[in-house]
Amino acid sequence: TSSHLSVTVYVEDINDHAPQFIGAPYQVTVEEFTSP
Repeated sequence: TSSHLSVTVYVEDINDHAPQFIGAPYQVTVEEFTSP
């Protein structure tokens, strides 16, 4: 069995340069019973 979840990440600007995300979208796998 598997599930999918979309997550939105907000990035704060601290250096007056726009954030760059190369290779988006990103995929992450989290194993069941993984500690936070």
